[in-house]
Amino acid sequence: MYGCLVGMAFLCGALNYQTEHHLFPGVSQYHYPAIAPIVRDVCKKYGHPYIYVPSMWEALKLHVVYLKQMGVKEYH
Repeated sequence: MYGCLVGMAFLCGALNYQTEHHLFPGVSQYHYPAIAPIVRDVCKKYGHPYIYVPSMWEALKLHVVYLKQMGVKEYH
């Protein structure tokens, strides 16, 4: 979510950089914006998908959709 405002990234605990967080859990969230393009390029080089959501509002929307799906009986 590269378009996420810095303040919003801080308030959401840098959840917009989950990939980087799980690859480098000991690194401060303040370094994730610099690490993200490197991780993305390495994923592309090795044919591994790098999934991200470009905006906080889209992420929120997808989260609500996911919660609704998980609440459907077929998913239990």
